[in-house]
Amino acid sequence: MSPNSIVRVKDLRKTYGELTALRGTSLSLQQGELVVIIGPSKTGKRTLLCCINLVYQTVPT
Repeated sequence: MSPNSIVRVKDLRKTYGELTALRGTSLSLQQGELVVIIGPSKTGKRTLLCCINLVYQTVPT
């Protein structure tokens, strides 16, 4: 992880009761960098973005 990151996530873990949505997820973004998050349905993409934006989710959708 670069100390000059504008967004830095380290070992993020998010659970909904017994369901683990994110486990040890890390991400570092530099200014001007473009990143695309892709993957199959129900793999934690929306949960990651909600955690970065400090949006509280009560149940995964």
